[in-house]
Amino acid sequence: MKILKILIGLLVPLSVVYSPIAHSDKWSDQFPHIKNTGDIPGECSYESISKKNYKGKTLKINTHAVPVMGEPTALHAEQFEKLTGAKVEVTHTPAGDLYSKAMVPFQAGQAPYDIVFGFSNFIRDWKRYLEPVPEKYVK
Repeated sequence: MKILKILIGLLVPLSVVYSPIAHSDKWSDQFPHIKNTGDIPGECSYESISKKNYKGKTLKINTHAVPVMGEPTALHAEQFEKLTGAKVEVTHTPAGDLYSKAMVPFQAGQAPYDIVFGFSNFIRDWKRYLEPVPEKYVK
């Protein structure tokens, strides 16, 4: 009984000290891949993004085929939907078709996608059709 009291006496203070670290991040329960790091504070944190209400909005993305960048894109699209209420449509395109899948609509004055993935050698042709990254995200 004395040993049990000693163990409880040690465990209770430790659980109080370490429980905020282990449970302070409500997002790691919903998104297990951040279990080790937790939510990283800032404008693009899970907490900040979850406060945005994009219900009724649709974000269209053209990305690489799975598994390359297509798989992480789909994962983040799902997370964004859960956090904001937006609908995210992800189109997975084979690498050889990424350029034309964006360039043909660009040249026709259309914008079927809000976000396009490509390769660095596409930038020279695509740059006149793309919006610049807001300055606050560049720094």
